[in-house]
Amino acid sequence: MRKLTIFLAGSTELKDEREKLRALCLNLNQTYKRLCWEIEVKSCEEITDSQTGIDKFIEEETDVIIFIVSGELRDWSKDEMRKAKERRERTGRPAILVMRDENSQEEHKARLEAFMYGLFGKEKYYTSYNNLDGLSTEVKIKIEPILTEQPDNILANAASYKELKPITWKNDNFAYLTIETRFKENYNIALEGVKGTPNYLPYDKMQEEHVF
Repeated sequence: MRKLTIFLAGSTELKDEREKLRALCLNLNQTYKRLCWEIEVKSCEEITDSQTGIDKFIEEETDVIIFIVSGELRDWSKDEMRKAKERRERTGRPAILVMRDENSQEEHKARLEAFMYGLFGKEKYYTSYNNLDGLSTEVKIKIEPILTEQPDNILANAASYKELKPITWKNDNFAYLTIETRFKENYNIALEGVKGTPNYLPYDKMQEEHVF
């Protein structure tokens, strides 16, 4: 299985928003299990050692970080964004999603835009939402391309996981070039052009059933 670790960042008051996104990820887990994905979701309440533990989790484990911003962007959230951006520049991870509540006061939205521009060089480095359903829909739109991304793109975007070993798999008159990739701690075979099979199969299963 490939594991996608998502961290839900933002003010502790936004419990309903985090629960809505947890429910979304649970549904995505069921949908993409057939493609050998396992989605893990964590937020600040589950991480011990307060801010130090959160910073460590962002640095070492997070594949996607979702900032939920309603009202003023807090200083600790700014620091977490900076750390996430620094790590992404080094390793290609995590993907950074900033979700802005359009019901926030105008001065809060303006300060968020100014901070986004200073950090990312883009004034609109965020996605707007108006309610819980809108938040869930927008995050789903952002997350699904990660789960359906082709193997070569996944590797290209994850610099620390580029360990490739070509293999050839033959079936009847067809030959397929596959890739063995170390994605975190899981070894999988990426199947390209094979209809009726998941994009990835466990390496041991591939060895048993398909390698000639």
